[in-house]
Amino acid sequence: AQAILAQAPMTVSRPAQPGAMLSASATARLRRWVTDFRTERRSRRLSAAAGARPAQPSPAEPLSRLVSLVRETATQISACLELFRNLQSNFARGVQDFLVLDSAGLDDPALGLLRICLTLFQECEPLLKGEGLQRLSTYWDHVAEDCENIAGIVRSRDEAFRELRHYEEKVAWLKTRAGHAPPSGASDSEEEIGGELLPEAPVRRRDRLSRNQEKLSRARGLVETNRAAWEAELRAFEGRRAGHARALLLGLLGGYCRLLGDFGSQAADAAEALEGELKPGTAVRVMGLPGHEAGGCPATFTNTEEGTGRCVVSLQDGEKTAVRPESICPAGPAEVSLEPARGPCSSGCEADVRCSGLDGPVSEVLVNGQHVEVLSATCWGARIRLPPCAVKGHVRVEVRAARWRQRVAVAEAGFQYYEPIGFGPHGKNIQLAAEPGAPAGPEATKALATRVSGLLDGVALTASPLPAVPLEGLPQVVRYYYEIEVQEVAQRVTGTTRTLSLGFAWSGQRPQAPLVQEASGGCFAGIAAASTSASSTRMPEMARNLPRAFVVGGDLPRVYLAGKELSKVTGWRPLFDVGAGAVLGALLQVQTGTARLTILQDGVVRCAVDAELPDGRWDGPPHGAVDVCGTVQRVALRQGVEIPRAALQGACGEAPAPGPSSPSGARGTAQRRCLSMESSGPARPRD
Repeated sequence: AQAILAQAPMTVSRPAQPGAMLSASATARLRRWVTDFRTERRSRRLSAAAGARPAQPSPAEPLSRLVSLVRETATQISACLELFRNLQSNFARGVQDFLVLDSAGLDDPALGLLRICLTLFQECEPLLKGEGLQRLSTYWDHVAEDCENIAGIVRSRDEAFRELRHYEEKVAWLKTRAGHAPPSGASDSEEEIGGELLPEAPVRRRDRLSRNQEKLSRARGLVETNRAAWEAELRAFEGRRAGHARALLLGLLGGYCRLLGDFGSQAADAAEALEGELKPGTAVRVMGLPGHEAGGCPATFTNTEEGTGRCVVSLQDGEKTAVRPESICPAGPAEVSLEPARGPCSSGCEADVRCSGLDGPVSEVLVNGQHVEVLSATCWGARIRLPPCAVKGHVRVEVRAARWRQRVAVAEAGFQYYEPIGFGPHGKNIQLAAEPGAPAGPEATKALATRVSGLLDGVALTASPLPAVPLEGLPQVVRYYYEIEVQEVAQRVTGTTRTLSLGFAWSGQRPQAPLVQEASGGCFAGIAAASTSASSTRMPEMARNLPRAFVVGGDLPRVYLAGKELSKVTGWRPLFDVGAGAVLGALLQVQTGTARLTILQDGVVRCAVDAELPDGRWDGPPHGAVDVCGTVQRVALRQGVEIPRAALQGACGEAPAPGPSSPSGARGTAQRRCLSMESSGPARPRD
């Protein structure tokens, strides 16, 4: 402005002549400057009014910053997970390329652990995509939009109040000025600016006051109109703010912790396998020692030296040495075995424990988590006494040496408990006895049946019905199985056709009914009644005469059902095929009134026949039936047996593959060909 005045031909502070005027260009420039000055002064007044009252931060500002923090953190976590996933994939591909080029580069234990880890990588692939965190982004966007809306409301409110305060102050100033006389020498058309009197615009001061009063009225109306809406929105946001903050933080932390938890639970097995490969007491082989170049030197891992990281191992001669970790590899888990591997549930038994991988004498043995009595112990085993067990099946055996926390060997299915099975009802020429070494006394299980005279009256039945063996996937099929071992066979007499038969017999009563008593005529009628008093029931001379029995045997071998011949059997001839030491198994499969009887010898299926059971009296579990007849003189029931795999190839109604004929049978080759039966379907008894 001073420059404009300096360039003007006449001064404006005190005109030399009353009518002197500025040039047209200077006047235009001066008026533009005055307009700019007034605009700047208004801005300064608004700023001063705002500065006099410190601006309050928006209530949405902290929450908006929290949304930005959560979104940025989740983005970085997802990026790290993607990087982690790529590293795992690249590592897996690199290891596979290595194994292709060098298939012998890793030993079997290392390959097993590597397979576990690669499977873990594959299973964790969906977790590392971070889909759980990505699903939260929709809610974050909603909160950010809510914060932006509230921030806009706050800005509109503050701007309206600033405008109101500005016009209130300006109207007050104009009213004050309207009552003040202008300075001497100044006219109504002049304005004092910066100590200079400038010509004022044509609009009078009263016009300015009226115009600003009108603006003040509009600003006040805007505030009064929107005040209630602004306060309502802010109160509603105050109620939502805590919920938004809680959901943001806990949503991110919950998704992140859930991700870590899922990954950790899946990686726990792999970590346990890796850590358990080499722990104190593990049998290892040390490579590179002099004199043990081939296969390494057997040793036991003791501990790891702190600082050096070397592995301390104990050699077979007791010497301890520290070697590099790459010089040792596990020699395999310690092996635990028991002899005998089976025992009865009702009474305990003694057994010899054998184990490897321990470097000290056995101090404790645990069976199914319970301490057992150790009768004697060495560095490689112990003699123990096993207690009775209420539940049959396999149990865990754990062998501990001195300082067992560093020396332990485990067999998950080291011993099997079974329900003992023995003979009960029998013929007059049969003598029952317990096996050698079994506990003596009246409660002893009589598993031996010996025919002491004659060729007939050698029928022996199990003392109690056989337990059912469930068939997985086929609950409607019920199976019963037992095995005998032929211990003594007499020399064959020319012309005799008497020989062993075996199968199953029913007591003739439904399971819920009381046991039947002896039938008239002295024929076999009640198996269970005879089991309590063997002399009160007269057994038939041969098993094929039992009224409710399903048996196979004799020579030529035939099938008998309910005392009547059912069919001939080819593929098995016990007169020639069964000798001392032979193990015979009888498997019965029952399904809705149809029964299949399968005979096995030494684990091989020799014959099988189907039949329809006559009536409901054949329901319930049967007894095992053995006819110690003719050439066979002594048999023993085997304990704790399981159905051979060969007999499980077909369910009820499917014919299993026949087994090979015994090479000892030179006679009767026409009868010992492929398994076949005279009828294709279930046979019926012949009169």
